Amino acid sequence: LISKAFNESLQQYDEQLVNAEREKELPIVKKTISDFENATSPEELLLLCIENDVGLYPLMAINQNPLDSTEYAIIFYANSNVIGADITEVKENVNNIGTGKDKYVNLSKKIGKTEEQAKEEFLAIEYVAVDFCWATPEEDITKKSSPSDGAVFVDDKKLEEIFTNLDYKKIEEAYGISDNPYGGWITYSESQLKAIDDLYIPENLDAL
Repeated sequence: LISKAFNESLQQYDEQLVNAEREKELPIVKKTISDFENATSPEELLLLCIENDVGLYPLMAINQNPLDSTEYAIIFYANSNVIGADITEVKENVNNIGTGKDKYVNLSKKIGKTEEQAKEEFLAIEYVAVDFCWATPEEDITKKSSPSDGAVFVDDKKLEEIFTNLDYKKIEEAYGISDNPYGGWITYSESQLKAIDDLYIPENLDAL
C-alpha cells in the first residue's frame, strides 16, 4: 500500500526534524512513489512492492522447513500489521486503522500533494486495509510456541487455485526463485495469500 511506502521510506521524517540531509533524499522518494503511481496493473504494483520492500505483499524467504528440519522451503510469513496498524487492534476497533493518517498527509504534502488529496487517498487505502484485516484469522497471526505451529505446506496445484488474479510464479521470480525445487510453499496463513490475491485487482489499483 502506498502509505506504507511513505512510512518506510521516510519514517525518520517529521515536521520538527527535517534537515538538509533528509531533503536530499526527497528526489529518490519521489521517484519511488512515481513508479508506484504509474503502475498500470495490480500485478506490476505488487512486484514493485516486493522490489522496494514496501506495501502489502507476500512476506517470503527460503529458510529451514519448519515441518522438516532436514530440508529448506519457501516460507510465507503472515502479515501482523497493515499501513502501520496492528491487525488485531483494527479488528477490535476499526478506527485504529487511521493511526498513520497524519504521517501520510504530512509526507504527501512534502512531495507536492494537497492535504485534501492526501486525505482522500488515505480513505481509499483504509477501505482496502480493513478488508485485509478482516480476512485474516486471529490464529494466523498469534505468536507461535514453535516454528511448526500453524505451518502448512501448499503445493503448486493449490497455489494455482489460490492465485486466480496474480501469477504466483512471478512472485517467486521477484524473490529470485526462477525454478521452485520445493513443489510449493510453506504458509502460516493461507487466508492472507487469498486476501492478497483478492485485493490485487484492477478495481483496487488506485487504492493499492
